[in-house]
Amino acid sequence: MLFDVGSRIRKLKSEVKRMQENTRLALPEKQRLAGEKYHVIMKPAVVQLERMVATTMSPPQTPHETWFQATFGPGMEDLYLFVVGSECPPSQL
Repeated sequence: MLFDVGSRIRKLKSEVKRMQENTRLALPEKQRLAGEKYHVIMKPAVVQLERMVATTMSPPQTPHETWFQATFGPGMEDLYLFVVGSECPPSQL
């Protein structure tokens, strides 16, 4: 999943750079398109992340699952909220 997200981010950066170089688009249009591209390009990664969070955050049944949730659960939830709630303006890429 990490490689997939990395390649998607590189693709998104490339698309945003190409859009920024387009002199025919006004800034609001560039921002709108960047948001749309973010959602389209990142959607498969978001779905994978949703599945991972749903699977790993179900009620723990073993001590190892309890440890895993305590150790990694907050970070996974934060990452999910960041990715899902982000509009990712071009200035952040």
